[in-house]
Amino acid sequence: MPWQSDYRSFADEVAEVTGRFGSFLGTANELAAKLRKKAGPLDDYLGGP
Repeated sequence: MPWQSDYRSFADEVAEVTGRFGSFLGTANELAAKLRKKAGPLDDYLGGP
């Protein structure tokens, strides 16, 4: 049936977008971790926690 094909292609698109979003979040977390490492000594210098 045609609706099954449409549903399948929609599900594939959703899976692709979800995968890309997951990759983006992973990259954002890596960048945040790197920034935290660099900010650590600055926090010590400024008297941060």
